[in-house]
Amino acid sequence: MHCGISGEVCEEPVLSRPSGVVYEKRVILKYIEAEHKDPANGEELTPDDLITVKSSKGKEGTEGREGGRV
Repeated sequence: MHCGISGEVCEEPVLSRPSGVVYEKRVILKYIEAEHKDPANGEELTPDDLITVKSSKGKEGTEGREGGRV
């Protein structure tokens, strides 16, 4: 998963309830502190509007595949 702001792979991904966009937690919290809105749609956004995304750890693109092979 890539952050909707930085484009980097998320270490702590969170989902914005209003827009459905995934962000890196530290990046979106800093953005919310300064702007108080969701960068994807301009709607008001608070830390309470963020949902932690649980994902399986592993090499990117191999999630859900046994041993990373098809």
